[in-house]
Amino acid sequence: IIPGSAAQDDGRLHVGDQILYVDSISLLDKTKEE
Repeated sequence: IIPGSAAQDDGRLHVGDQILYVDSISLLDKTKEE
């Protein structure tokens, strides 16, 4: 989480959380680069 970012300001994401899906697309088999 980047200090001052929208993710931090929103308050729902925390260090250690994993984002599993974005817009119904699974990120489970994706690399950070993808």
